[in-house]
Amino acid sequence: MSKKDRGLFVTRPEAKEAIKAFGTGRRILIYGDVGSGKSSLLNLLLYVSRTEQSYMPVRVLLSEQNVKRSVQEILYTVCMEIVTQVRNRRISRPVDAIKKWLLEKRSSDDFYDYMARLIGGFEEEKSVQSKKTAKLSGSIGTGIVPGGSISGGIDSEDTIETRFKSKVENLPSKVIESYLQQMIVAAEKIGYGGIAIGIDEADHIANVDDVVSMLTVSRGIFFASDKQIFVVAGSMELSRRTELTRGVFDAMIYVESVPIEVIKDILDKRIRHANSKRSLSSTFDNEAVKAIYSYSDGLPKDALRLAANALAEATIANEDPVKGAQVKQAQSRSMTHLKQTLSPSERKVFDALNKIGESSPSSEELQTITNLSRQQLDRILRLLASQNKVRRKKVGKSFNYYT
Repeated sequence: MSKKDRGLFVTRPEAKEAIKAFGTGRRILIYGDVGSGKSSLLNLLLYVSRTEQSYMPVRVLLSEQNVKRSVQEILYTVCMEIVTQVRNRRISRPVDAIKKWLLEKRSSDDFYDYMARLIGGFEEEKSVQSKKTAKLSGSIGTGIVPGGSISGGIDSEDTIETRFKSKVENLPSKVIESYLQQMIVAAEKIGYGGIAIGIDEADHIANVDDVVSMLTVSRGIFFASDKQIFVVAGSMELSRRTELTRGVFDAMIYVESVPIEVIKDILDKRIRHANSKRSLSSTFDNEAVKAIYSYSDGLPKDALRLAANALAEATIANEDPVKGAQVKQAQSRSMTHLKQTLSPSERKVFDALNKIGESSPSSEELQTITNLSRQQLDRILRLLASQNKVRRKKVGKSFNYYT
């Protein structure tokens, strides 16, 4: 990260709290709504681990595709980072270059073997698909030449479809721990004090049980060594799973929406970073800034996205600075596009929230308008919230949702 990039960070209370809780052997959960700034805080902690503690930072992105094999994904990413670091040798740093060269000679075969086992082998699957088509032929007689005939049949054509299926080996916990310990030793040999692993976008997984299962299975690597740091960016639901919070994490940091002054600071720094001759006040008028904050509900990611879209609207309208009307137009376009991505049931729920305002799955009015049960509404609203298509706020032990 360059000095110019560091200037983009806006200090928030959560950052100070997280840095205070940060340290060797620590396991930290950062949780909050989508767009609240969890990834930025995770990246900041990885940066601190590199600059303050000389740890090798590794960022792992979770997705629906890899969450069920996340242990392999974490180890593979760490392994790849070490291999990349070892091969990145500089003549200007001869001592480090010799250390990396020696490690490559001694351990490269082991690392490539690890990666092969973590990726898994491929099995070839063949399936026969039969395609049948009706066939008619013949002649039809006319008034001058009577008679004629029609014949029919069915043609059958077989096609062979070949697929390659990955078969990932289920590694015993002791093997997983051994792999990570050897990777930490390798990291130490090239000058690092340990490894800091950031697991990001866990809040984007629709089914929180998949994330819980991933973290439960990952216990082996979480406690494999005291020379590692784990930071996980997750959802509000994840923070309520006490079997994890009490048994895995040392600290939990809640990242909430921010006041308008922080949003102003974030936007001003981004604008000055892109163009040193511009500032927030010269790019957006007061009404535009207020509209951005209102529509984004104090979530930094949404505020930045809306500001960028409003700039595009202002460019089309040849307006400078951006006015509230362009922000409103950008928000309207975003809502139209969002609704096009919804299923019929999701759109029904979304429109109902627009009509009645903030509501919960247990609301009889919401159930009546959508003709959906509480369980169906709960499932749909959780999914929409995880995709940042609706917002929510905690009320007691449950959530209210709104657009």
